[in-house]
Amino acid sequence: MKHPLTGLGLAMLLQGSLTSMVLAQVPAVVAPAAANATSVEGTAYITRADGRQTILARGTALGVGDALSTTRNSTVRLRFTDGGETAIRPDSRITVQEYSYNREQPQGDSLILGLLKGGLRAITGSIGKRGNVDAYQLKVNTATIGIRGTDYTARLCNNDCTPATEPIARTARPNSGPPVIARLMQALGSDARARPTA
Repeated sequence: MKHPLTGLGLAMLLQGSLTSMVLAQVPAVVAPAAANATSVEGTAYITRADGRQTILARGTALGVGDALSTTRNSTVRLRFTDGGETAIRPDSRITVQEYSYNREQPQGDSLILGLLKGGLRAITGSIGKRGNVDAYQLKVNTATIGIRGTDYTARLCNNDCTPATEPIARTARPNSGPPVIARLMQALGSDARARPTA
């Protein structure tokens, strides 16, 4: 009687072992980043979709399922791949619940942020401005807000927000600039040499 690990049986065992070894060396496919942290002041944390928590640093990528938390007197500025920017206020927590952006396929755009605590200010990018106008949403514990516009501010308060009349100390909001008084949408001029028509 032949031993089961001779000939064809041994070859199949070796082939299976080699395949397992090769597959073990291939890294898992990582979903593309939704945003990158362009500025981090103070201490902020990121909790990955798989539950791992690390300190957030400038240049850290955020993906779908990630949660970002800022501590007291900390702010984070994110830049999304569609060109949008979001500034996270101190003592806040947001999640990237859904993100899809492909410059060539606007009908597939989607951005859903979850605001669990605190606040944020965002300047929207391409998502929601082309293709599906309902593609950009902000979810809070009791509502979903469809975002259609250039910029917005959202705060979720549970008797723990600083009154709106009480500004955040400048050191706690380094990402803010001087207030915008007006935005120029389109300017039309006239040629001084032009003659009025009668």
